[in-house]
Amino acid sequence: MRASAASGLLLLALLSPIKLNAQDWRAQAQQSLDALGSVTDLITQDTMQATVTPFETDAPPESQIAPHQIEDEVFNERVSDSVAARGLGAQVDSALTRPDVDPGNNPLALADAAVGASEAVAGGLFVPGGEACDGSLTVIPRDEVLSCTSVASEQYQTCRETRSITTDRDDHWACSTEDPAYKKRCSREVNWVCTGQTGAVCSQAALGLPATGSWRAAASGFDVTGTVSTNGACTLQSDSFTVTATSALDLRRLIVDELSFNGVAQIRVNGVNRWTYGTSANGDLNIRNSWFWIFGRPGVYAGNTRIAFCDSTARSVSPNIDLLAVSSSGPAQGPSQILNHEVVLTGSAHATWTIEVIRVNQTETTVGMGVAVTGACCSAWSADTGGACP
Repeated sequence: MRASAASGLLLLALLSPIKLNAQDWRAQAQQSLDALGSVTDLITQDTMQATVTPFETDAPPESQIAPHQIEDEVFNERVSDSVAARGLGAQVDSALTRPDVDPGNNPLALADAAVGASEAVAGGLFVPGGEACDGSLTVIPRDEVLSCTSVASEQYQTCRETRSITTDRDDHWACSTEDPAYKKRCSREVNWVCTGQTGAVCSQAALGLPATGSWRAAASGFDVTGTVSTNGACTLQSDSFTVTATSALDLRRLIVDELSFNGVAQIRVNGVNRWTYGTSANGDLNIRNSWFWIFGRPGVYAGNTRIAFCDSTARSVSPNIDLLAVSSSGPAQGPSQILNHEVVLTGSAHATWTIEVIRVNQTETTVGMGVAVTGACCSAWSADTGGACP
């Protein structure tokens, strides 16, 4: 009712001048409404159909327009000189020229102010209880309505709720007697006893020789032979031998004490050059055509160090290479196995040496290497821990 009254006041102000002080607001509004007359004969079904032509179809012409052609068709329609073009242009212009309404940073405050001032603005136009509205005139204003919701008043109240919980519990205690258990720790000296094989038999079993190796008397050492080459030209050749030892063998001495070869030789242990005939240089043996070539023979070098002519002179020397000193991993004791009160060393650990004999010569008559072995051997050790602690 308040919104209709506000619309009516707007029409009154546009249609005729009003003397505001001649009578009260309600009488002025009634007088203006009476002056308009009835519009029943103006808005009828016939006049509406004459103004807006009824049209209904399931396949309008626009349905044949492809999606990518819609914008082009709209542009062609707007630039044409038809009634539809003018209507479309007016609709687009109306949307483009429509003013922007900004309700401000606090639109709820505007709503509260309108509610508070509504009684003073239009309250006198209506009688309490209200009369029936005259439906003969319907005004459709062209404006924009912005709606918002404001909570008139809110009240928050709090209260505290307290719950008391009471629990009854019965505890039953009982005592039991248990036998005490103790662990006792003590220290004792352990005397190891060899319970396995010893002597030469043990040493030969504990030290693994190359395929061409043979033991010396009383297992004091072993000898190995290499492959003899008779190429006739100065060449470089080598033989590789592998020696293994288990922890059953307590090695005291493992030395390459003999070497038989032709020309120049070099011994490499586990990939490292340890001895070279005729020089202290440790470079790899190689053959070069240097000033030795003046005499019709190439030279033999250790790295960049000259050693001798390439020849086939037979030589037998003592390199005296201590394999225990140059090895990065010697035989280790263990692992152990505990049987009741006995501790047994199984002797499964081992060490490995790979020995390469490299030669440079024209022809060979012998290739041999001897290794001296000294030490004690026991295939199995055990010790009695003496039973329980005293």
